[in-house]
This record gives sequence, C-alpha cells and structure tokens, in this order.
Amino acid sequence: MNLVFDSNAWISYFEGKEKSFVVERLIKENTGKIMTTAANLYEVKHLALRSGGRNAAEEAVAFIKNNSRIIPVDERLALHAAEIRASTGLSAIDAFTVAAAQLLNAKIVSGDAHFAPFKKQWMKI
Repeated sequence: MNLVFDSNAWISYFEGKEKSFVVERLIKENTGKIMTTAANLYEVKHLALRSGGRNAAEEAVAFIKNNSRIIPVDERLALHAAEIRASTGLSAIDAFTVAAAQLLNAKIVSGDAHFAPFKKQWMKI
C-alpha cells in the first residue's frame, strides 16, 4: 500500500510517543511506497530546529529522506491542495498531504483527527 506520512507521524516517531511503534512497523513492513511531501519535511525540520536544535533537525531530515520519497510541491499538487483547503479549511500543509494522497492513490498516515473527513484515505495511528 502506498502511504503519505503526515508530519504528525514523523514527529510521533522521533519523540517516541505511544504510536511510534506503529510508524516504525509501517516503515519496516510496508510493501508499497512511503512518501512525504516537501511541505511536511519543512514542518518537521522547523519543529525539530525549535525543540532539538540543528543536529536533531538534520538527523530527522536525513531519516525521512532515507525512508521515504519526497514529493515536491509542484503546480499540480499546489492547485489540488488549494481546492482542498478552500473546501475544508485544513491548514496549507495538511491540504498538501491530502492532495498528495489523492493524486498518488495513497493513504495518509497521521494521528491528527482533522483528517477524519478523509476516512477512506486516512490511516489513523
């Protein structure tokens, strides 16, 4: 199964939160593609810089890049995300996550409840 990891999934993993074992299992056992949008990569790095400093941020980015394919924010993704944000009120970064999942026929991996309206695409952790 193809998966798009939201920032919440990566942050849960790095912080060792209770759902980190689910993320770890998906990384190790998933037979499809694991993907992360460049917008989510930005968010993880930003949060890691604020909470753990430059080394922690660089380690997080390297781990994500080694374990997922980074989806660039191109015109197609941006325009689809804009439609999603306008119709749902999601944040821009979450709209990019949903748009990527829809365009790439993938499930969203996240513990964030605001993905609930997309229950067919959301794999809640």
